[in-house]
This record gives sequence, C-alpha cells and structure tokens, in this order.
Amino acid sequence: MIVMTAGETSEALNRVPGLRDTAGSIPAVRRSAPGARSDERVMRYAPLLRFSSEESHFPIDPAAFLARAQLRRYGWSEDIRDAVWHPRRRTWEGCAAGMPTPAGAGHPDIAEVCRIMQTEARSPIPDGRNRRPCDARNLWYGRRAGYALELVHPGAPELRGERGHAPFLLYDRYALPTHAGVFDVITYWFFYASSTTAGGHEGDWQSVSVVIADSGSELPYVQFGSSRHGVTCGFAEVEVAEYTHPVVYVERGSHRMFRAESDLDGYSPGNHAVALRTWPLEARRVPTLPWSSFDGAWGRVGPGPRTTGALGPLFQREDAGSVGADRPF
Repeated sequence: MIVMTAGETSEALNRVPGLRDTAGSIPAVRRSAPGARSDERVMRYAPLLRFSSEESHFPIDPAAFLARAQLRRYGWSEDIRDAVWHPRRRTWEGCAAGMPTPAGAGHPDIAEVCRIMQTEARSPIPDGRNRRPCDARNLWYGRRAGYALELVHPGAPELRGERGHAPFLLYDRYALPTHAGVFDVITYWFFYASSTTAGGHEGDWQSVSVVIADSGSELPYVQFGSSRHGVTCGFAEVEVAEYTHPVVYVERGSHRMFRAESDLDGYSPGNHAVALRTWPLEARRVPTLPWSSFDGAWGRVGPGPRTTGALGPLFQREDAGSVGADRPF
C-alpha cells in the first residue's frame, strides 16, 4: 500500500498525462450515467464563483453561441480549401479568411457539423489530433488547417450572459487511475462568448475540478484550471462556502480560475463581490450534450493559438498543469 502526503498526492496528480474523450482514444474511465449518489456528489462540491464587479461577460449556454455562429473550414490540401458551410444549401462555399461570408451561412446544425468533420478530416486510424486551426499538428505547409465556429455578430448583447448567473451547471466526470490509487474527478465547465483581455479571443472555456479518492479515506483536492497558474490544492487549503463548495476567484476578462483573490493580476481586495452559487442550478453532463464531440475551435481563428477560440471540454487536457487552449496535444 502506498501512503502519500497531501503535497505528494497533489504533485502526482499534476504529473498525470492529459485525458481526452475522442472518437479514437479514451484513456480515462468514464463514469456511467449518473444516479442519485453521483448527482449528490456533483452538487455537493459544485463551486461558488466570485467575479469582479467590473466583469462584462458571464457564463452562457454554448447553444446560444452556436445559434450565432458559422462553421468555417481552413484547408489542408489543394483540393480542400478555405470555405464556409452553408446549412440551407448543405454545401461548402469558398471564402478566404477575412472576406465577407455568404448570406445565410450562420446557425449550423452541430450534429451535421460533426458528421462532416468525421467524413472529411479523420484518418482510418485514430491519429490523436483535434481539428482546431493553429494547433501545432494541424498545420499544412505552415498554414492553419481545421474547423472553427466563428461568431457572425460577436457584439450581440445576449452573448454577455447575465450578471452573477449561469443557465445551468455543466460538468464532466471520470475515474483517474494513478500510482496513488483511483480518483473520482468532477470537472465543472463554464463557457463565455469571449475573453476580453488584450489579444483575447472568441469562445472561452474555463474549468475547476474536484478530485476525490475512491477510497474515501481523505479529503478532496481542488484543481484550479488556469493555463498560467494551474495548481492542485488540498481541500483544507481552499476557501469553502457552506462547508463543501470550493470558492473560485475569476479573473476579469480572461475568466481564469484562481484559489485566492490575491493570486489575480491587478489584485484589489474585496473587488470580487459578484457571487455565483452553482449548486442550485440544473446539472448537465457534458458528454451527453450534442455539441460535446465538436473538436474544432470555439471561436474565430486569430494569428496564433492564444488568439484562436478554445477547444471544447472533452478535448482539452484535463490535468491541472496543462489546461488551456494555448497548450496543444
């Protein structure tokens, strides 16, 4: 039997390879459909988010983004060129990046989008790639290649969300085997229409995870999913609300998750007064939702990975040291 201190276990969890749930590779053991026990655990550890009073964007339903987006393809051969998908005509229409798109190209059917991508871009043998333009392995002779859902009208007020509110609670759950034992990981996901920092991007996915030993012999750990300061903390090291709900401080504009207000850039004591309690919300499990298998970019494609929309939840690395759209597989 291996006995580890809290610090050693946190370090081990941070070294675990990233987990993905793709068509060709499922290294994590996904939990079965949640029953009464699993629902209770998901809600028991649902986080309390604290936003800056100056925050302009709050969590929204990803379907609201889809309803205002178009599917753009960036070509990876002489035959497969840059184009926009036209849902009504059910065809690709040539359209180079930066050029006006055809009328009626918005609001693609996400199930159809995923079928198109599987047909066009998947090799017979799973190659472990996502289809997000600008990721290192998705380049063709140095050019971006892949698919992106890009907003047609990015300034729509409905995309800002509701102050201190979310439409529901998105989560994923899986078993994580490590040399220290098996852990039950519950990852809570929050989607924003955009990251509004300098050099920001459309489509912003952020997460926080609660990691629980299946043995039930120790307190949970909390993984704060930040691409810059991703860290795993013991439950005794984090602020909690109502005894079991970890408190998360959301950085203004970037929506990155932090353990304490003092860890944020531009630290201003007491500024994060807008609270979002997620446990009264309806819980929805990510893998059951129709958009979950889209493995392109959520958002417009910029000049590089940091200014391009993020990958969706099931295609981001899920260990605390590598969460973020700028860390390709």
